Amino acid sequence: MCVVCTLPRLSAQGTRWEHYMAEGAKAYQNGQETNAEMFYLAALEDVQNAGPEDPRLAATLNTLAVLYHSQRKYAQAEPLYQRVLKLLEQTIGPDHPTLATTR
Repeated sequence: MCVVCTLPRLSAQGTRWEHYMAEGAKAYQNGQETNAEMFYLAALEDVQNAGPEDPRLAATLNTLAVLYHSQRKYAQAEPLYQRVLKLLEQTIGPDHPTLATTR
């Protein structure tokens, strides 16, 4: 059974992404890391084709990486962090001050 497929489908793309991210954050705060991961993966699927310039993509990847990092799943977190860094370098430039805190 596809767990992500059972999540509610809201009408607007942004609204659906916001819903998934909010529910993921709520689940994470309640110690329900499996549910948080499910919602963050749904958010990632929702925004995956938005393009690298869409800030939701980097935000979602980073949030998922933080979740994996907190679970000590470093092998899963690292490529996500690297992808976030690459997206930020492409969208805001490699010399932007924000990247100093990302590297």
